[in-house]
Amino acid sequence: MSAYEAASAEFGDEGFTPSGGSAWFGGKPTPVDAEDGFGFSAGLNVAAVGSTAGFADPGYADPGFADSGFSDSSYADPGFADSSYGDSGFSDSGYADPGFADAGFAEPAYAAPAPPQHPEAGGAAPLRLVAVTAGLGQPSTARILADRLADAARARLGAQGRQVLVEVLELRDLALDIAGAMVAGFPGAKLRAALDAVEGADGLIAVSPIYTASYSGLFKSFFDVLDKDGLTGKPTLIAATGGTARHSLALDHALRPMFAYLRAFIVPTAVFAASEDWASAGESSLNERIERAGSELGDLIAATPAAAGRRREEFEDVVPFEQRMAALRSGI
Repeated sequence: MSAYEAASAEFGDEGFTPSGGSAWFGGKPTPVDAEDGFGFSAGLNVAAVGSTAGFADPGYADPGFADSGFSDSSYADPGFADSSYGDSGFSDSGYADPGFADAGFAEPAYAAPAPPQHPEAGGAAPLRLVAVTAGLGQPSTARILADRLADAARARLGAQGRQVLVEVLELRDLALDIAGAMVAGFPGAKLRAALDAVEGADGLIAVSPIYTASYSGLFKSFFDVLDKDGLTGKPTLIAATGGTARHSLALDHALRPMFAYLRAFIVPTAVFAASEDWASAGESSLNERIERAGSELGDLIAATPAAAGRRREEFEDVVPFEQRMAALRSGI
């Protein structure tokens, strides 16, 4: 009896099925006759060889995966190595040569930029002129007067080869912010930007309507929340509007003392525009005062150091902490 027959006689057909209890899953093997030269282990080896023949050769080893499926044709040569990605897809045509290296980014896109050019003479930075107007109407005579004064000062500085950037602040748009800063003790973001513009300007034009023989409360409140050193040494032109020329003295008994207290450089000519000055009869006289005051402001701005150099840094006198500790350790 052969080894295969011995294994079959002991287990039968159910020897290789889960229901009958096989040699693999708990069958009851008995040894084969000694003269056959095989024990039960030989029968199992034959079964194992049978399993090898059943699965290794036809199903998976040769045709399915080894020769045709993955090794030779599908993925190795055509798919990745030769055509799709290796030679043409990325290396030669797609991204390496034309897309990025030659045309797209390397040479033209990020060439070194040229240094900025300033149109004004000498390459100096533009001057900043801020006009503050407290008129309540839209448009208001205070705003119209501020615009004309700014144009006169800009023309004077332009004749000297200087460029001027003009910014107009209408306090009617900041009324609630100013009131909030008066109550809270600190300005909001919108008001803070306006205050910084005034403090950083090279010149200031301040125009207020005259109410009850003095500047308006909105005008005064804005300069109340301004830093007390914000106008120190700043060229300033003061102007006002009113219903009658009898209010023109408010420039000298109200506005000029306030800006003198803030240590601003006030130009000699102050401009007051009454209602009759906007008519054709008084237009020439008003134009003359505007031209004279604007020219004085332009000359004063040109002769004054830049605002960036005049501003005092808030913490410039603070002694560093490590220096104070070193002084304490040394007993000074």
